[in-house]
Amino acid sequence: MDLKTLIATRLNDHLDELRSFVDGLTEDQLKDRGPNGRLSLADITLHLAEVQEGFVAMLSQILQEDAPVLSPPLLNNHCTRNFTDADLKPRMKEFDGQRRSLVSLLNALDDHHWKREGAHPEIQHYTVEKCLEEMMRHEESHFYEMYQIFFGANGSE
Repeated sequence: MDLKTLIATRLNDHLDELRSFVDGLTEDQLKDRGPNGRLSLADITLHLAEVQEGFVAMLSQILQEDAPVLSPPLLNNHCTRNFTDADLKPRMKEFDGQRRSLVSLLNALDDHHWKREGAHPEIQHYTVEKCLEEMMRHEESHFYEMYQIFFGANGSE
């Protein structure tokens, strides 16, 4: 499987993966900060939705402009907030719709589009492919955190 197919497939699979962590949980379970006490499942879910918006904005810029100057999303900006279940459900619905549109777009892009570049402040030759790979890997690192919270792992195993 080539990298483009892998990225599109994984980003599509991430929808189900995220839902497997949060669907059906009570508000208290979603607020549980787990063994490290830093972030809750809800915090991470809301962070992933915010970061996805940033990546989609960068992707749109790269595809619509010639060598745009990019402002990458703040991947390490993990703010905790008091939320209600009523806040998370509509946010998940937005995330889901945006992700489905994104995956549909990715499957329609040709090789030329995957190689288009934007001017990233830290990464040379920042292509569509690199942008989406960064998004995919960022999400996967948070899924590991969610796994630790969900299963109560302390990370020392």
